[in-house]
Amino acid sequence: MEVQAGYLFVRASGVRTSASVAAMTLEVFEAARANRLSKVLVDVRGLRGQLGTVDNVRLVTKVFEKLRGKWVRQAAIVDEQPPSVRGWFLETVARNRGFNLRIFADEQAALAWLEV
Repeated sequence: MEVQAGYLFVRASGVRTSASVAAMTLEVFEAARANRLSKVLVDVRGLRGQLGTVDNVRLVTKVFEKLRGKWVRQAAIVDEQPPSVRGWFLETVARNRGFNLRIFADEQAALAWLEV
């Protein structure tokens, strides 16, 4: 994790599982709070594997909900281009539940959205 001008930057690697993503989410939120940063950019292109539809819904409803209103106001994720026409289901679930989260295939587009 690196504190950048106006945001927290995180580069993730390893295996993408429900447990690893939940733990990373909590760690990122805590680091943002500790550094008084309300914007985060998380690059997950180094994670192997994908979460399923149910895993994405559980992540938002179980983990994100606990963090609602706790410091992070805007989160950008950089990921590989999705392999299917469904796109990034996590973004859809999170945004439908009121979270200011977007997923991008390009880091510069993510930074532009964060306005940093």
